[in-house]
Amino acid sequence: IQSVDLAVTNACIFNCWHCYNAERRLCDIPTEIMQRIVRQLQELGAIVINFTGGEPCLRHDIVEICSALREDSCGILATTGYGFTDDIAGRLAETGVYSISISLDSADEKEHDRKRGGKGAFQTALKGIETAKKWGFYTYTCAVPSKKLLKEENFRNLVELNKRLGVNELQLIEPAPAGKIVN
Repeated sequence: IQSVDLAVTNACIFNCWHCYNAERRLCDIPTEIMQRIVRQLQELGAIVINFTGGEPCLRHDIVEICSALREDSCGILATTGYGFTDDIAGRLAETGVYSISISLDSADEKEHDRKRGGKGAFQTALKGIETAKKWGFYTYTCAVPSKKLLKEENFRNLVELNKRLGVNELQLIEPAPAGKIVN
């Protein structure tokens, strides 16, 4: 194991079209157990741990969970931008988290909000990108592509927006046949 995606919560304020966590409403695993899981993953060889969810910033203890990272491994926080404040960013910068991944599904504000199932999702993502860059994180966006996004003009607009925002990378995540996509 070299790289692991670790969903730290199912909680999220959005209702995304592609959500693999749809209808999952389990209680969050306690902080101490999550820290133990992070340590065990590193003992098994994990170098990179991607803290994801749901929305990981909804956990009051996300920084404490990430603080279990050793110096010889690194973390990524995958977020919609919701709850990713200067306070959290500053505290995460003192852990092994080096990168912030922000969900950005379209260059069009209304389309992104529609795909995320919540008004204001686009502005939340932009604010998250701004915060991540301000704190010096390797900042990238990720999108779950739809046929509409992959039309040349829409994709070009997303690439251009990423350039203007100064993000380091755009990652496309293949839709998984799970959750809402299957329903």
